[in-house]
Amino acid sequence: MKSLWRKHYSIILSLAISGLYLVSSLLFSTDLSKGDNLADAMGGVITAISIVLSFFGVMLAIVIPAQTQTDSVKIFFDKVNKDALISAIQNSLASGFITLVLSFALYFTDVLASIAYFISVVWVFALIYLFCSCFRFISLFLSVLLTPIRKPIKKDNRKVSAEDQEKLNQKLLEQIEKEKRT
Repeated sequence: MKSLWRKHYSIILSLAISGLYLVSSLLFSTDLSKGDNLADAMGGVITAISIVLSFFGVMLAIVIPAQTQTDSVKIFFDKVNKDALISAIQNSLASGFITLVLSFALYFTDVLASIAYFISVVWVFALIYLFCSCFRFISLFLSVLLTPIRKPIKKDNRKVSAEDQEKLNQKLLEQIEKEKRT
């Protein structure tokens, strides 16, 4: 069940919230597309989506060429699930562009009056899906970057003689005794 949620939470949340919007709009006769502050809300959403899409564009332009140049980016690309990363980026970009187009369409509710309500329901779904997709990408990115980097320890296959081992053990015991006294 946890794996199902992890894979599909963006769709589940989007369906749930857009379903809640659909039910509440039918019960209480509310419609986002007829709101007095729709133009202001759409302007804010379009600005936020533009910032998110710009972030992805800049990040891709910086990180992709650097994947062989810096150690941290090399480690990132070695550790990350590339299919999950590509899917997260594609979902974020696609849902961002779709939400952007739907936001522009909501500006024209006077012309598109017959389908404005449908557009607003799809817009709520797309907006929540965008937020979830961005969250998935950012959490994947941060989990890989913030995971401690463990460099492999090189094993020394040389054998220590019994005499050297005894000397080392003696030094360790002396050090322990010395620390106990202080």
